[in-house]
Amino acid sequence: MESLLQIPLPARQAIVFVVGLLLGKAVNWAIYRRSYSKWAIGPWCAAPRSCNRSWHHWLPIVGWFFMRAEGGVDDDHSRGFWVRPLLLELSLGLGLVLLYRWEISGAMLPSAAAPFADRLQTMLHLQFAAHGLLFTFLVAASFIDFDEQAIPDSITIPGTLIALIAGTFIPLMRLPEMTPQGTLSVLNLTSPNGWAAELHGVRGLGIAIFCFGGWCLALLPKITTTQFGWWRGFLLMIASMVRPPRRTERMVSSKRPFRRDHRSIIWLIGVQWLGWIWILAAWWLCNSAQWQCLLSQLFGMAVGGTMIWSIRIVGKLALGREAMGFGDVTLMAMIGAFIGWQPCVIIFALAPASAVAVALLQLLMTRNTEIAFGPYLALGTIMTAVAWRWLWFGYARVYFEIGEGWFVPGVGIVCLVLMGGMLWMIRLFKEVVLGVEDDGENGALAEPEA
Repeated sequence: MESLLQIPLPARQAIVFVVGLLLGKAVNWAIYRRSYSKWAIGPWCAAPRSCNRSWHHWLPIVGWFFMRAEGGVDDDHSRGFWVRPLLLELSLGLGLVLLYRWEISGAMLPSAAAPFADRLQTMLHLQFAAHGLLFTFLVAASFIDFDEQAIPDSITIPGTLIALIAGTFIPLMRLPEMTPQGTLSVLNLTSPNGWAAELHGVRGLGIAIFCFGGWCLALLPKITTTQFGWWRGFLLMIASMVRPPRRTERMVSSKRPFRRDHRSIIWLIGVQWLGWIWILAAWWLCNSAQWQCLLSQLFGMAVGGTMIWSIRIVGKLALGREAMGFGDVTLMAMIGAFIGWQPCVIIFALAPASAVAVALLQLLMTRNTEIAFGPYLALGTIMTAVAWRWLWFGYARVYFEIGEGWFVPGVGIVCLVLMGGMLWMIRLFKEVVLGVEDDGENGALAEPEA
């Protein structure tokens, strides 16, 4: 890191730009090859018909410009298919340069620590690396969600695991916080009221094991339905996890297709046990700062996923159909693993505000009530990270200090109840007053059958 800091700033920015272009190339590959549809677009796929490709088609930005001749030769390659991936790679390169300049200047630090940004360059560079990686995963997930209104686990699961591993070794790469003693630290499980000593013991280890095990359990492919009652629905869910049929189909409670066979279960069980071994080793061998960061990330993963899962459950009960895909749950869990649970609460409030205008415009123009919510979670994450000094130290921090930690969860529960009542009233208004109802499949408003 010291040798990197010796490089002049313009040269470092050029390096960041090139890395951003390469990450943009990886994002485009993920959008077209890791999505459920697996589009045959890009230099990593077979060229359509008689189109020839060479080495320059693999280059970022200019490779897409050379491939514009393939437009219109098949269903996948429309006339302007090359424009979006080209702009995406260019935007990611420029965006990371702007983020780099913003973070190393100390703009995210609290006011008391901002004058010492020159002495904290190592920490600021590690924070930028973590945020740049998080934003890369968010861009890939957002564009897949725009295309398919589904977020694949092949994006969110690796992102979550990378966050947990990196956080163990680099505890100061996350969002900054000032301790009561005036020293700079990262957000932890009980911030800003200090770190409880018992969390270094068996209690903290139990919380970590429970959070990671719950995440793995949530990822298991399962079928859930309340059509025949809650108890039978629970038994069906257990049976579908224990003995899944060997075929590919869509879940009853989700749009995302998956292959329900024993291989996926064995793979997840392996990840679970390896994760538990990692957690135990970190608890036993790592120093207190590393353990605090890992436990905080695991708790952030659990809280982030639980918040969106709660909306999913409440929305389904109120609307009588699925209100949010499970990909949004795993996406928010990944975000929580990167930045902790306190920022997830802020993102939870910012995302609907950024999506409401798009949702209203779409409803008026197409009468379609479904939107891809993942991109707005990503937008809320970027806004929270960039404006962290003002959001946290200027407004949000005081609310996390009220009531010894019970104020924020209480407000969240009240908001869930109010949201459920609002959604139920909207459903009742559409059915009774407007005489229309959701068809339960694509969110479009349909006339009820006689």
